[in-house]
Amino acid sequence: MALQPFDKIKTKIHNFTRSSIIESSIELLSIVEKEQKKNFPIWFVLVLVKWAFVYTKNTKFKKRATIHDIINILRLIEEFESRRVIDFKFGIRRGLRILAYQQSLITENIHTDVFERQLALYTQRKSRFDIESDFQKRTNLTIVDFIKMSQYTFIYLNMDKFNTWIYDGVLHQDYWDIMNKQFGHTKTKSFETILAFKGESDILKLQKMTQEVYQLYETNLWTLKPFFFFRGNYRILHRTVFNLTVRDFIYDFMKRVAPEEFGREFGHRMERYVEFGLEESGKSFKNEQELRLDFPGSGKIVDFLTEENLLIECKAIELHPRAGIIRKKELLLNEFQDSIIKSYQQLLSAAQSIKCSIPAYGLVVTYKDTYVGFGSDAWSEFLERPILEFLKSSNIPLSVLPPENLCFITIQDWDHMVQVVKEKPLSFKDIMHMAFSSFRSKIPDEQIMFFDQELKKQFPISTTNLSYLQNARTLLNN
Repeated sequence: MALQPFDKIKTKIHNFTRSSIIESSIELLSIVEKEQKKNFPIWFVLVLVKWAFVYTKNTKFKKRATIHDIINILRLIEEFESRRVIDFKFGIRRGLRILAYQQSLITENIHTDVFERQLALYTQRKSRFDIESDFQKRTNLTIVDFIKMSQYTFIYLNMDKFNTWIYDGVLHQDYWDIMNKQFGHTKTKSFETILAFKGESDILKLQKMTQEVYQLYETNLWTLKPFFFFRGNYRILHRTVFNLTVRDFIYDFMKRVAPEEFGREFGHRMERYVEFGLEESGKSFKNEQELRLDFPGSGKIVDFLTEENLLIECKAIELHPRAGIIRKKELLLNEFQDSIIKSYQQLLSAAQSIKCSIPAYGLVVTYKDTYVGFGSDAWSEFLERPILEFLKSSNIPLSVLPPENLCFITIQDWDHMVQVVKEKPLSFKDIMHMAFSSFRSKIPDEQIMFFDQELKKQFPISTTNLSYLQNARTLLNN
């Protein structure tokens, strides 16, 4: 009987010692890094290292894997993936969204505002559920300490961009010496402990997907456990992995250990954070409480109204790997029922109730990227049925806020927009109109799928001077 595709991969892995697969995978990733092969599918190598812990071990009866052997296994993995996940016969845009979700690992760029944003989100508000004290209780580190240590680690891993230091992925003794001197041995050890990969036990705890083909797209394991101990040293398998740690560790960690309490509190913090941006922009706006006072009995309301008819909703959500990978309509309907779909319903209801200029515009700000992009795409992908049912039961016409006036952005995109509005004679809607125009362009080279593409193309920035981020910056510099 012929072996199934994944059985071929598993058999190949089983033939080699675990340590040789890991060693040759690290060598291959090092070559990829040195030659700057930006499109190399490093996620295949990362999952191969994980599978080495699951499907093989070290014995004298197994062969040693060379880089050539690793490349052959990667070819099998690529074939395994291409037949089962990214099938463009179900739609080119669907396939491109899956690719965008997969390749977020290698496209995430880190600027100083990433560290500042986390400090603004996690340290600038006191509440019933105290994220700071809960994080410290679980990790023996304050959030400020963790972010400072993450910033130093990020700088260490990227020193080759500033001097003649050669990057090799290893956290050498000089790294630990400076960490101990700067933060103390106890804190440094705590940082090491929470970020160190512990093998099979971490795989069992952190892996979300059971089907092997979908594990090719999971980053959660390496985001939470980027420190990999091998041949006497801690190392980062690939430095782009640590980019996601920098951006997402606190969120992912707290969401896992205290999902309900953290989820509720983080939602409030998201709203306040977006309000910081509205205040910074200088545009007049009303928040949810003010809108409820102005329009009593209006039912569903939104987080903010600005520029007369721009309605803004904040959602502290993330995309489960299952939905990001498979992207089938029923799965997306289930995934987004209480977030994206509910947001659009609230936007429509508010546009009808608060007598803003019609048609209104809608902006949904999420913490992590949902890879939804624009309302027109979301409408055809999953929004049409539930929204039409809602409109029929609510007696609201779609024309009050049509899907072509709707877009979805991340909190990082929001800061980018605020910076542009602060610097230039533009409104939020001006920027949205530019993005809508590019989205609808008939010229292939001008077309975009996601809002941030327009921001990066029209308004490239490397630093921000937003006051709420600068306030957080002082914590980093102390």
